[in-house]
Amino acid sequence: MLTCAILDILRQYNMNWCQVAIVNNERLDPTGHEPDPRYDTILRVLDIENDLIKKHLIISQSIEQSILVPDRSDGIRIMFDGPRPQNVKQCFCINQQTRGWGIRLGYLGGRQSNNREQGPIKPPQGKPRMKTEIQSQISFQTETVHQLERERDALENELRQVQESLTKTSRTITSRRQEHGKLKIALQRAEDRSATLKSDLESLNVEDGRLEGLKQNLAEAERQKSIDEDAYGTMGLEKDRLNKMSAEEKKTLTAVKKRIEEHEAKLQKTKQKCRNVEQVRRYALQAKNDAITQIEESRHEKERAQRKREQQAACVAAFITEATKVCERISVEPGQTTDSLDARLKVLDEQLKAYRREQGASDEEINNAAVDAEGSYRRAKTNHQGLVELLALLKQSFLNRIEMYRRFQRSITARSRINFGYLLSERAFRGKLTIDHKHKKLDVHVQPDDTVKGSKGRQTKTLSGGEKSFSSICLLLSLWEAMGAPLRCLDEYDVFMDDVNRDVTTKMIVSCSFSRMCLPTLTIYRSALPDALLVGNSS
Repeated sequence: MLTCAILDILRQYNMNWCQVAIVNNERLDPTGHEPDPRYDTILRVLDIENDLIKKHLIISQSIEQSILVPDRSDGIRIMFDGPRPQNVKQCFCINQQTRGWGIRLGYLGGRQSNNREQGPIKPPQGKPRMKTEIQSQISFQTETVHQLERERDALENELRQVQESLTKTSRTITSRRQEHGKLKIALQRAEDRSATLKSDLESLNVEDGRLEGLKQNLAEAERQKSIDEDAYGTMGLEKDRLNKMSAEEKKTLTAVKKRIEEHEAKLQKTKQKCRNVEQVRRYALQAKNDAITQIEESRHEKERAQRKREQQAACVAAFITEATKVCERISVEPGQTTDSLDARLKVLDEQLKAYRREQGASDEEINNAAVDAEGSYRRAKTNHQGLVELLALLKQSFLNRIEMYRRFQRSITARSRINFGYLLSERAFRGKLTIDHKHKKLDVHVQPDDTVKGSKGRQTKTLSGGEKSFSSICLLLSLWEAMGAPLRCLDEYDVFMDDVNRDVTTKMIVSCSFSRMCLPTLTIYRSALPDALLVGNSS
């Protein structure tokens, strides 16, 4: 029942990987069940200080019959060559090819079975689960790193060789493809040439009378040739006659062309004179138009100058009017020029700048600085007022939270006192629980004798071992109940208890656990286990 309750708790908190083991304190002697002393076993190699853990590993994992052989071939020889070794269930070897991995050799079925089994063992993940020497771990990991680096270098060399082979193969494939293309083109050309020769051979077949037809065509061509030769001679004579007539006509044509050229030269001279006269007329007309345009532009320029003069006069009059508002017109000494007046103005500007430097800033800058300072003061004042209001609200909130916290402390204290008194009454004890939150102190007074009057009680130092353990259990249960702890664990709480106190305490713990749906995990002695199970079943 207790094991089921613990498994339910583990499933509730998603801790299914955690195993529950219940063992007793009886000593387990593996003598007589171990293999030959020349073999190393897990039990002989490991130094297990806790007897309960050693006993659990012997029962569940058979570590006294699991031998360790570094070489795989030796392990196969021991396990599978010859008769089955006595008191040996399995053998663990080191995988020489993959560092960190292992190999398990064993048998399937019972002790009389000969079904052999061989499988890999994955390396552990994370930190070591047992205490080992740090230096040996560092040496092992360093050797592992060196082994992995050597494997990486070997794989890189193999990769480079494969890449080089791939490159050579690719070049060979490319050259073979090019040669294949050339040979394919040559084959096509040879096939075309063969087809042409076949067709010519078929056309020269003498059996179909083609040769006789060609001979007849040749005779006709020779006759036509004689006729053409006669016609050619006749045409040569006619050509000579026509050449003579053409020479006479050519002379006449040359004389006519010469007269035409003379008339065309005279005509070109006349046209050139007309073009010259037309160009002179165009130039004269252009000059006339330019003169008219210049006259118009001069008139417009005159009008613009007059308007500008009037504008300048109006501007001078306006300047004089504005200057008169400042002060009366200042007479300028005779001989003063704009350069002298500019020099005098420059001297006055330098004097004004020196005055402003002595003052520290100009009037405008001083005024702007004053306006900025006043604005900064107003913003700072507003921010200060807001911070003061926020501080007041935070102080009030803090005081409210402190008050609620004090109420919560008082509530938990009152609940703990009530539960403590109630639990002590299970054995007719009386007691008082004093909690001082201000000085962070907790004091317990217990009166185990119900015949003694008075509520002062005795301090825990004056109680016996069983009474002190029972009072401690009551205190823990009352505090847990007030705190609302979901998982509650007690370890060997009945060390100093007698059978009566142990029975009462176990019943009280089980009844409290089942009544509040929060089951504590208990590690108890074998003598108290049956009573606890009976109490749980009765509940």
